[in-house]
Amino acid sequence: MKPNSQLDINFISLIFGSMFGYIVLVLTMPILTRLYSPASFGDLSFYLSAVGLVSVVASGKFELKIAPAKTLKQAKGFVAITIIYSIIFLLLTSLLVAITKLYVYDFESGVSIHLVVLGALLIAVYNALINFNLFLERYILISQTNASRTILTSLMQLFLTFMTVNSMGLILGDVVGRLAGLRILSIKIMNDFVLNLKELFVLFKAHFKESFIVSIGWFLNNSAIHMIPIYIYYKYGHEAAGLIFIIQRVFSLPELIISKNVNLYFTGKYSSLLRLNDAESAAALLSKFIFRLFMFAIIATSIIWIILSNYFGLIFGDGWSLPEGLLLSISLIYFTQYFSSPFYIALNLKENSYIQSVWDLTRFISISFVLIYFYFYQVDVEMFLLVYGLVISLFNMVLIYLLKK
Repeated sequence: MKPNSQLDINFISLIFGSMFGYIVLVLTMPILTRLYSPASFGDLSFYLSAVGLVSVVASGKFELKIAPAKTLKQAKGFVAITIIYSIIFLLLTSLLVAITKLYVYDFESGVSIHLVVLGALLIAVYNALINFNLFLERYILISQTNASRTILTSLMQLFLTFMTVNSMGLILGDVVGRLAGLRILSIKIMNDFVLNLKELFVLFKAHFKESFIVSIGWFLNNSAIHMIPIYIYYKYGHEAAGLIFIIQRVFSLPELIISKNVNLYFTGKYSSLLRLNDAESAAALLSKFIFRLFMFAIIATSIIWIILSNYFGLIFGDGWSLPEGLLLSISLIYFTQYFSSPFYIALNLKENSYIQSVWDLTRFISISFVLIYFYFYQVDVEMFLLVYGLVISLFNMVLIYLLKK
């Protein structure tokens, strides 16, 4: 079989595995929105956003070193470092949060801090094993994992409505789905791991500085996305956060089915070209992926806009309504997000951490200014998200332009 044909088969395997899983998600979502209230989805939004923020720094982003590792031994070493680093970091974080709540400020939310820590650890380990299987080019296994995790999460959330009708059912469903994904990813892997702590420390010391800078950049980048649901949760209420979460979940489906798998495939292929020092082919691959994702972004955004603007209440139930301003602002955010990720991945894999960190810091400061401004000036959530969407879209477009140069 020709190499290109094999690559196409691997890519198709990733797409169809995710597509099957997210078909189940699409079918169960209208049922879940009738069983759980908007406020419950608001708590789920807070949980996922908090986990998304913590997991980025918890792993130290050592998982990004796994796919482009030069040897199997080195790849295994980075997997072990990611897991050990995450456990230590999250234990220290839990202790710090407990002390803060006890002696400084007892901040309240509808989600336990212990669940956030557990979720962050699961994501850190999950991403490490995903990247290790990318190194091994086990695309079918990754596809099976994506499908199984999504299906089990949705089914558990439905099942848990018999035990609870609050947000705990939604959150525990996500935890169970992630655990199932870890079980599949670890098949034929964990038994082969023989750890040499001295060698791990040498590897950790050699790559800590670079990974630490990258993790800060990723934290700032993810903050631009994940701190918004947390901000809305506290400023506009649980129900507003739940409504926005559902809209974002719909817009994220094309990203999860197509863009995310394109990025996984791109990471594996781009890492291989970097190992071969084939810069010309790597640049051509990047351009090809960006163009295809740009065309995909136009089609996906248009289709979702038409469906949600006409059938939102019919799909999600009478308890849900869609302000037009929310649809416009969230469309702006996801349009550029669909096709900008390969640039960011390429920047990380080529270890241009200084450029990435400066860029992320600039964007983080700009978005923080928007949050602070609207905190003191009372505007509705639609206007807030519209301004935020414009800022995010502008930064994504400038990033693409600069990196192409």
